[in-house]
Amino acid sequence: MGELAVTFAAGEGKYDEQGLYLARSLARTNPDVEIYVFVPESESPSHESELSDLGTIVRGKQTIPEYGISTKIDALKSAEQTADEEYLLLLDTDTLVFDEITVHESGHDLYLKPADIGLQYWGRESESSVTWRSLAERLDLPSPRWTEKSTFDHNPIPPYWNAGFVLTANNGFGHRWMEAVKTIYPDIPYEWHADQVTLGLLSQEYDTISVNNRYNYPLHLRIRIPDDVIVVHYHDMKHLQKAHRYKSVIRSIGLWDDVQQMDYSYLDWSWRYLKRKTLPMNERHSLERFRDAIFRRG
Repeated sequence: MGELAVTFAAGEGKYDEQGLYLARSLARTNPDVEIYVFVPESESPSHESELSDLGTIVRGKQTIPEYGISTKIDALKSAEQTADEEYLLLLDTDTLVFDEITVHESGHDLYLKPADIGLQYWGRESESSVTWRSLAERLDLPSPRWTEKSTFDHNPIPPYWNAGFVLTANNGFGHRWMEAVKTIYPDIPYEWHADQVTLGLLSQEYDTISVNNRYNYPLHLRIRIPDDVIVVHYHDMKHLQKAHRYKSVIRSIGLWDDVQQMDYSYLDWSWRYLKRKTLPMNERHSLERFRDAIFRRG
């Protein structure tokens, strides 16, 4: 059985708070798993003392400071240099772990979940296929085919993954991933998705397994949560009000009461659900801009 370590990026502000609750959830559900917390050397989390009790703090420079999302790839790179475990799991800081993680025991290179929404630029073949091919050429990687299916709106997509859950063999993947991002960022459409675009292109050269929603459950897009979720991706803590099935876990890490005090509108959620199910998700579509404008006026 391959040993597993988990890494994520923490920092100041919301990343400090989210990182603390993520570390607590890991310690409760996966007590034998080592935790490596990457903290940019310019930041000082207020919960750093507890984080260091729960795991190992690894400090370092941000490779692309202007692209904050890439800090999580710094976390994976740093874990590769520190960890002896056979597998590394990179999680977004806005996640919680509700059960033991064992999927890596099947022994593949990469475990990834397809993107939630296919009705976006990078998912629609008619919009982005030329760009995908161009980027693949720049990175000397195969051009992708539309062989996956998005997990929320169930549309065909290329190997385009949600980078909130990246489980990889400890073989230097993080270093290669960052080099790919540096090559294409920011000279691409919707550059904040450079992490997922490069992840998708690189995944074609690895023994990659597609995992389901259990390992990266998009709670912000759902009204309920099933009872077999392992990792929940909540995006904003207020969405955890919908996670009553896991009340005991959330309460045990000191978060449940605070979540219940947060304002949450099911009307807003219903609009998000309908919009993401039916309308394209990027700025070049006038239809979505029109609908957003009408909704705001109301």
